[in-house]
Amino acid sequence: MTPPPAALYRAPDRNRPAPAMDPRLDAIDRQLLSLLQANAREPAAILARKLHLARSTVVARIARLERDGVIAGYGVRCETHEQLDDLLDHIGLIDGVKQTQTSIVLSRRLDRRSAIAPG
Repeated sequence: MTPPPAALYRAPDRNRPAPAMDPRLDAIDRQLLSLLQANAREPAAILARKLHLARSTVVARIARLERDGVIAGYGVRCETHEQLDDLLDHIGLIDGVKQTQTSIVLSRRLDRRSAIAPG
């Protein structure tokens, strides 16, 4: 089973502080980002309940975080190549999908290399 999509915080650079230190984000923004990183498909009503906010407030905050580039996009983390292949096959069958983008975390690639290296 494929894990739920996670919100992707834009990679830090010299001009952008990490989420915990970003002065544009208050405590609620950080809590919301944390919830979205765990499951970006969580309905706004459930997020609102967890944050003790109105649903419309949560929707507005997400829209602002996307517009400001704090949320760079949404993605899925797969544990195996087979999961990734299956997911890309399913996505490719959706009408209107022209392209998908994948990223493989370097540390996992290095872990796999050391596991198969003769030694």
